[in-house]
Amino acid sequence: VSGVMGVEVGTGRLWKRSDELGLSRVLFVNMLDRERADFFRVFDALRAQLSEHCIAVHLPIGSEHELTGIIDLLHMCAYTSPEGQREEKPGPIPEAMAAQVEEYRTRLLDAVVETDEALMERYLEGQELDAAEVAGALKTAVTRGEVFPVACGIATKNLGTHALLDLL
Repeated sequence: VSGVMGVEVGTGRLWKRSDELGLSRVLFVNMLDRERADFFRVFDALRAQLSEHCIAVHLPIGSEHELTGIIDLLHMCAYTSPEGQREEKPGPIPEAMAAQVEEYRTRLLDAVVETDEALMERYLEGQELDAAEVAGALKTAVTRGEVFPVACGIATKNLGTHALLDLL
């Protein structure tokens, strides 16, 4: 999905056809370095136009030409990229984004644990869930079509591709 244009006619058609065929879906919001690109606007449109079960698994660090990386909400790490360079190894999440990351991480965990009773019990009891357990439950939920992960990045700069491959 284009980070500038958002949900287009082709996206809607592909979504409908995937529904008819019972296919699993993972969305990738691309071209976030372009002028007028806005991940959060596109994410809201995905939820409104395609499915409320679309859930962010990545968040951008910055916006438009100031985009400097991607936060992986599942593994709680950041992928940053110097301009035009290959994506670095995962690093720490910027402090300035801690509140936003916590909000979207909670949304992700809520969506995933709703699909797994045993995990939900542990989550509601306040137990810490490790990334492997959540990833396993997410995989099952995606396979059953109960959750649709939304990743983001810039394909031409190879930003977010490692995180996307980890997700897949």
